[in-house]
Amino acid sequence: MPTRITHVRFHRVVEHEAAISYRWSCDSGVSGESDRPSLVEWIDGGGDAVVGEGRDQAPVAVVRIPGSAPFVRTHADGQWTDRLLTLPRY
Repeated sequence: MPTRITHVRFHRVVEHEAAISYRWSCDSGVSGESDRPSLVEWIDGGGDAVVGEGRDQAPVAVVRIPGSAPFVRTHADGQWTDRLLTLPRY
């Protein structure tokens, strides 16, 4: 089962590159918080994260832009989406 990202924290502006940490939960009941570098590393290592539930679920992937730190973004139907930007803040 994938880990569900439920909340996001931004630094100054609401952009994918400005997200600094994420709250998440698993179906097993385990929940926690990860900073952006840790989440990127976990996904790169084979971790499976999503935003949403059921048919409204979108996978989370790592984005790499030359000259910038890697960040995460949702991806669905072959296109990048903004689902992380709409999550509740904490």
